[in-house]
Amino acid sequence: MSYLTRKVTRRMKRRLEPGERVEHATPAARLGGMREYASGLLRHSGLLPAIAVSGQVASGGKANIDPTAAGPLVPLPERCTVAVTDRRVLIFSNNSFTNKPSKLVYEVPRTHIAWVGAPIVDPGILTKTERVVIGVPGPAVVGWEVPRVYLRQGRALLAALAQQDGLEKQEQGPVP
Repeated sequence: MSYLTRKVTRRMKRRLEPGERVEHATPAARLGGMREYASGLLRHSGLLPAIAVSGQVASGGKANIDPTAAGPLVPLPERCTVAVTDRRVLIFSNNSFTNKPSKLVYEVPRTHIAWVGAPIVDPGILTKTERVVIGVPGPAVVGWEVPRVYLRQGRALLAALAQQDGLEKQEQGPVP
């Protein structure tokens, strides 16, 4: 069990149903959130070349997502933690100083997930991420991106979601 999975388990101790357990957790961002974060860091660095590049880094935020994601996106915080229990998908906002999960902002029972999109690599200039979208009732789409550093955790989380019975699955894209 990863450090973040244990952290989410502790944070959710009172809110977990009897017998429910956290399977996976990964740091993530809303679609385009990593580009916005990197752009903000460059803009505030004070270096003239970095300020000039920051606009290019931030562009294309929602361009590279699964084409089946036609519904409206559920609003998520710029940086978040996505966790999967054996019964639900949970999304937490992160503490701005420690980047640890702090507040539960969205949850959906796994039985309400209609489909899981294929992960799509977003080859940003400074922010290489893998983007994931899932279909939920509404019709709406929950989408997040996993930084390349946490790709292993993100793929494990996605594999756990895709194993659900009766779920329309997308083929996994090529492994970079």
